[in-house]
Amino acid sequence: GDIRQLVPLWLEAGINCFYPLERASNVDPLELRRQYGKDILLIGGVDKRVLKGEKKAIEEEVMRLAPLVEEGGFIYTVDHAVPPDVPLRNYEFYLELVRKVVEGRVGA
Repeated sequence: GDIRQLVPLWLEAGINCFYPLERASNVDPLELRRQYGKDILLIGGVDKRVLKGEKKAIEEEVMRLAPLVEEGGFIYTVDHAVPPDVPLRNYEFYLELVRKVVEGRVGA
């Protein structure tokens, strides 16, 4: 769900790591980072819905979040679980692209 209104309360309570970051609820890890800086750690935020589509859409989603890797405090993963209707070849493509970004072989 949409955690944005809860983030300030959680930070005040000392909670600074957030998962999942559900794109279907308009939670954007880039926006959270802009708003709260490196005080927050982010896990997820890759829109699981794009994994069912074309490779271009998967690449755009992964590369959209690549700046967070350079900043640190971010772990790539889908928001919640990978849906069962995602083709294996798409998931493998996603994993390889994430690996390349994390290893610095593909930049933001």
